[in-house]
Amino acid sequence: MSTTTITGLPDATTPLTGNERVPMDQAGTTKDATTQDIADLALADAAAARTALGLNTDDSPTFADLTLTGLLTAPHIHGNLAGEVYQHVRADGVSLTALTPYHVVGSQGDTDLALVIAARGDTVAAMPASGILPAALNSNEAGHGTVAGVITGVNTAGLTSGDPVYVGLTGGLTATRPATGLVQVVAIVGRVHASTGSLAVAVGPALPPLAYTAAYGDLSGLPGVATTSTAGLRAATSFSTITYGATVALDFASLDAQYRTISLTGNLELTTSNLANGRTLVIRLVADGSQRTLTFPTDWKFIGTKPANIAASKTAVLSITAFGTANADVVAAYAVQS
Repeated sequence: MSTTTITGLPDATTPLTGNERVPMDQAGTTKDATTQDIADLALADAAAARTALGLNTDDSPTFADLTLTGLLTAPHIHGNLAGEVYQHVRADGVSLTALTPYHVVGSQGDTDLALVIAARGDTVAAMPASGILPAALNSNEAGHGTVAGVITGVNTAGLTSGDPVYVGLTGGLTATRPATGLVQVVAIVGRVHASTGSLAVAVGPALPPLAYTAAYGDLSGLPGVATTSTAGLRAATSFSTITYGATVALDFASLDAQYRTISLTGNLELTTSNLANGRTLVIRLVADGSQRTLTFPTDWKFIGTKPANIAASKTAVLSITAFGTANADVVAAYAVQS
């Protein structure tokens, strides 16, 4: 049949009503159909496609492999993701190289496009980092900033899989933990390779440096904490004995917050030195087979009765607390086995 061409006609008014007539070639004959007929045909084709796949209109299909060449928009995505999770960013008046950890300084108008600069540990206003740029951005150019997932095709030669990567003191990435400025881990080394290495983006908090520079995970340089007993007593507590003597000098500089035992084989007199506000000492007194006389500094203040002796084969506990530097500032408490 001959070709029929429609020319010089004005544009149709939209939206279409479905009653418009459209000429077409059907089996070699020129005919026309309504726009609604064409829409119904499209719906029928979609229904046929669902039927061919064995789907109902409200089914949620599962695909072993699905390749999209455009943008997927969905209110919810459930399952596992491999690759990168990114946000839309724009370099805020600066050029940024690939693998730059970036800091968000604002947004473009009322959009979700984040304005970013290079993060750097020596500048509070440029921290914390929110992610890493997988590709370079020119000044004011928009692109992607990876906030989670794995960046591939990077040079990780010389690094060790599983080690952290930090924001550099003056920007960029570094495998060496900064000793000054703000310290922030932003990735973990994956594959080690000069061109096909990988980094798992894992953005942590930006924190001041601790007062040690040991290797990652080495806590040996932290400020010392004295061993505590299994009773859960406070730090710096220790348990030991004081050798008996007729007179025992208690040096509160070395005995502060300690627990000591004195086994009595004779009468006992206690003296003190280096008293200071808040210093404490607990002494366990263990008498032998004889009653033993106890003598304390005369200015000590006892809670309850001041003991004059301890009976044979008895155990007592003497708690001493200094509220100043003199014996008159000492408050003592004594309890003996019944």
